[in-house]
Amino acid sequence: MNFSRIIISITALLLLPFVSKSDGADSDAIIYPDTQGAKITDWGYDIHQPMKAKRLTPKLAKELFVTDQMTCLRVAIYGDDKHQAHPSPGVVVESYYADQLSAMTNSRNAKSNILFFANKILDGTTTFPHWCKNSDGILPLAYARMLADYLQFMKMHSFSIDILGINCEPEANESMFTAAKHKATIDELRRLSKSPEFSFIMPPHIIGPDTITCGYGFAQGNAKGAQFIKDLKDTGNRSCLDMVGTHYYHGDSWRPRSSLEDFCHEAGNRPKWNTELHWGKRYQGNDVIENAEKSMDTLFDCIDAGMTGFVWWSYKRTEDDLAGSLNHRLTLSTLHSRPIDMDDLDGRSIIVPGHLVTRGFRKSQDITLWVINNSNAVYAPCKFRLATQSIADKVVYTQWTATGSKTGAATRIDKQNFSVGIPVKTLTQISFSLTP
Repeated sequence: MNFSRIIISITALLLLPFVSKSDGADSDAIIYPDTQGAKITDWGYDIHQPMKAKRLTPKLAKELFVTDQMTCLRVAIYGDDKHQAHPSPGVVVESYYADQLSAMTNSRNAKSNILFFANKILDGTTTFPHWCKNSDGILPLAYARMLADYLQFMKMHSFSIDILGINCEPEANESMFTAAKHKATIDELRRLSKSPEFSFIMPPHIIGPDTITCGYGFAQGNAKGAQFIKDLKDTGNRSCLDMVGTHYYHGDSWRPRSSLEDFCHEAGNRPKWNTELHWGKRYQGNDVIENAEKSMDTLFDCIDAGMTGFVWWSYKRTEDDLAGSLNHRLTLSTLHSRPIDMDDLDGRSIIVPGHLVTRGFRKSQDITLWVINNSNAVYAPCKFRLATQSIADKVVYTQWTATGSKTGAATRIDKQNFSVGIPVKTLTQISFSLTP
């Protein structure tokens, strides 16, 4: 076996042990249910895209926030050229937010304690109102006034914002956003929240910088992920950033794992979110198993690095297609769970196409394993072993191929060992409970 440790952020209190080969010499994968990482606290639904807010009906809200147990709704702060909702200081054009307000109402009716995450919408180099910028990018005092107008407008409609993101993919917009501009904007917004002109409550959580792929490989005078966080820290301005968020994608050139690890390490013990988790074939071809593998590997990268919150960019939940089935099940199987240590024939942290990829999650006494086999090897069967504890009852699985799925029961060998057949080009979810 190839023993390399999983990188988990400082928020994970327990680092993974170095395990000898003799712990499971006759097993293909070893499960360590008592070695756990940071708890995954939140999954969110996004309505930034056109028509998404309008389609968030009471029925869909109940499916998302009750059946699927999602905790968060990501809403858009407008003010771009496509949605001129903030044409001047003190003015908010309500019609631009009508569908969004309806979606927020439906979501809160479905889940009373839902988190509202407001994030500036992206529109390339026309993302911000003209009165909030000049040739050097954002004007912090003017932009803070626009944000204050937005928060006051939401308060008038009986909504408070829990998480506020004041930029979105700064590499792709005109903000020329720096840590200094971030601090100046938040300082002014806090001042306005206490002024007689406004009565909104300052959002308890500020998130940022929402860079593309952690700011890896981009310049343009904008925030650059880990460096942005470091700049805030070095100037004593940590209080201006309560959470860190980034967009980390599933394409080969959009998934710099070392940059993600640097980003999460620099964030320290702040909550770390992938605020725009994508799925699908945007950067790949038409091989649905390969697309799914790369999307799942992206999520596992984030979890390995200590991320605890995720927002689906385009969530599907139907069981009649591969993406919908996996989106739905990944959400339910990881939410409120903790990643657990696993080792397999290809090594702990390996996430490379053509290898066996295994990840495990624990929620109380319930264990879920995910197995990706996009290699040429057939595991007939694949033997799993619990390093500690024992299996309470049945071990069941669902297995997907390019053409469909099947369910079944694993072969129980004894209280700590079981096996499941893992053919080529398959994705498998395995579930069981530990003996209390």
